[in-house]
Amino acid sequence: MLIKFLKTNQASTFSTFFGVAFLFLIIRIIVKPAILVQVYHPFLSSLVPENKILSYSLVFIIGLLVAMGWNNLLSDKNIFKTATILPAFTLILLSSAFEPSIVWLVYFLMLFAINKLMSTYSKTNPYDKLYDSALLVGLSTVIYPTAVWCIGLVVIASFIYSTPSWRNIMAPLLGFLTPFVFVWAYGFYTDSLDQLYSYYFSPIQFSIPNVEWSVKWILWFIVISVLFLVSLKEMLDWIAMKNLQSRRAFYIFFVFCVCVFIGLFFSPYGWNHLLLLCLPLSVLIANYFMFQEDKWWYDVAYLVLIIVSISLHLWPNH
Repeated sequence: MLIKFLKTNQASTFSTFFGVAFLFLIIRIIVKPAILVQVYHPFLSSLVPENKILSYSLVFIIGLLVAMGWNNLLSDKNIFKTATILPAFTLILLSSAFEPSIVWLVYFLMLFAINKLMSTYSKTNPYDKLYDSALLVGLSTVIYPTAVWCIGLVVIASFIYSTPSWRNIMAPLLGFLTPFVFVWAYGFYTDSLDQLYSYYFSPIQFSIPNVEWSVKWILWFIVISVLFLVSLKEMLDWIAMKNLQSRRAFYIFFVFCVCVFIGLFFSPYGWNHLLLLCLPLSVLIANYFMFQEDKWWYDVAYLVLIIVSISLHLWPNH
């Protein structure tokens, strides 16, 4: 009954979605102690709110906007032929595991970058879309240097969605470099180029992410891993039967996963970098539940995902 309910787009389904998102906000504000938002940018750090309520409220707003935008994107691009809130609901559950950091802003920008990329489907001259997408990746890199790995997504997507040509390389390259022209001009004017060079060369410093494991995180990781594996198997079994647009979109999601995973080993934010992985992972999990028969064990599996997502905030850290 739970999955069947979330597959629809009724008013009660949307009310449940907003209610769960708001529940995570309330739990975080009440249960979480005072936080230090992770921002290592040399200039943006002064703009980050230090108030716990304001920080979590901003995360709540960004998370809600991305979830709804992602849901609409998947419907508009025919990834899911039926209107459903399931991808957005799944995305809220997955993203609730991550603390406030500058990665949330990049998470927001990547929604628009992927939208531009997927808009190049069946276009003869997709150069403006490729430029715009790379521009958004470049802007993300200005904010968070590890996002530079996502430029690979734009380049590979240009070959997946259109005929290879030198213009498909030049358009993303110009788009990606455009924000850095303004950054260089700002650094030159303020005599801060050395500080900016030091910050933007951080993505080439390899490091193993430091993760502090506890019982609740191990349980959450096991649940997500099992859902990922069964969802991946389901997708591989059925991808040949999907329409061409949907099939190519899943190729894009796979490339995005690879780019994010590589970036994990160069990110100063450690675990929080994987917030970007929530976008493709939510599609994979939602796709698995969307096309399953109405059986009780699928409802139980999704209910377990909800429970472990909430328990991350209520379970003591030990």
